[in-house]
Amino acid sequence: MSPSTHERLLVLECLRWFARGAREGGTFVPTYDIERVDWRWLLPFASRQRIVPFVLRFLDETGQTGALPPPFPGLFRITSAQYVDHFHSQIPGTPACCARSGAAGSSDAAQGIALALGVYRDLPFRPMRDVDVLVHEPDLPKLCRWLGSQGFDYQLFQPDRWRGRIRRRYFQIAIADPTGGSFDTPFNPFGAFNPLGRESLVRGAVRLDLHWKPAYVAGDEGVLLDTADLWQTSRDCPALGELARLPSVEALLHHVLIHFGDFYRPTLVQLLDVALVIRSDEFAGPGVRARFESKLAGGPQRIRRLYDAVLDLGSDAQTARELLDRHRELFEGFFAGSHAWADETPARTWLQSVRRMFAKDRKRWRYGNGVGRLGLARDALLSGLGYLLPEPGFYPSSRYWRACLMHWRERRVGTKVRTVIASVLSRP
Repeated sequence: MSPSTHERLLVLECLRWFARGAREGGTFVPTYDIERVDWRWLLPFASRQRIVPFVLRFLDETGQTGALPPPFPGLFRITSAQYVDHFHSQIPGTPACCARSGAAGSSDAAQGIALALGVYRDLPFRPMRDVDVLVHEPDLPKLCRWLGSQGFDYQLFQPDRWRGRIRRRYFQIAIADPTGGSFDTPFNPFGAFNPLGRESLVRGAVRLDLHWKPAYVAGDEGVLLDTADLWQTSRDCPALGELARLPSVEALLHHVLIHFGDFYRPTLVQLLDVALVIRSDEFAGPGVRARFESKLAGGPQRIRRLYDAVLDLGSDAQTARELLDRHRELFEGFFAGSHAWADETPARTWLQSVRRMFAKDRKRWRYGNGVGRLGLARDALLSGLGYLLPEPGFYPSSRYWRACLMHWRERRVGTKVRTVIASVLSRP
């Protein structure tokens, strides 16, 4: 079932409503025919894009809820209530966790909480799958041991068959060693071998995404967060703990933009994140926008295009149809469902991480704790197979050989193998 123009325009008008702010006392004139909207398509689509409560709020405030045929008004309200319950159960626990980690001696900057506390105060239904927290790299061993004592554990959310199990075991070995000597084992996801500088720990429904030297990919361009500038421009947040800080609005906006450009399955709610940060009072301060745009000018084109699209979303200079035509590639990716997971790590970055694994410092492959060299060699083989072979059942609608082809295409395995061969052949 594909959407018609009416569904597309309704979704765009909803996004524009929040990107521009509610029109107090204004009269809303829809550009679509609400009587011709296919709600059987729109409700599942809004649920996948995590914007159900936004659509309901938009329809309520523009006086259109009465035009919905039964049972869709009730379905929208039930789904929205679930979002509110999730927000009130997920968000309060995370500040408490940050505060206690500060008491344990770890300094962190809660980037995800900055969205919840500073942007979504009057919209208490933004679903958050994880909370991004920036930490100092030297604090990682201490912080991971403390989080492990609080019931957090490593969990890999990818179709890798053995890698998640191996990494979890080495994480547990690392946090069980009070000397910290086992922390930089090759398979500890929080050790020096991690090329992305970010990983997640999970406890029940709470997922903390720890960042220490985060690297992202937008298209084929690598993007590094300027952590030194982020720490320098952050501000104290006593509500989260003595050592907790919140990022500046410029750092927050840059983070949500590159996170959206890198994300494995971007959703429209992330587009609203960017729009609401741009609309915030802090971003409207003197010189903030010009300073941010000058910094963005030298970055990846994908990030600049996303920023321009959000600016157009909040502008009255063009109609919803003109907006759809101007950014058709972006929005059609959501409507057609073509924004799907892909490992876009450039081959050069992947090769760099492989070389790091087999660096000159061989001592990292000689850790004790009953593992030994044979155990490390076995785990290296299984981890490599786990990268190449997807978990059976991860692609439930495909046969396994088709799932492998899909997995290899998404991981760009052919490109990376050719890069390794070319690198070996080019050596003198």
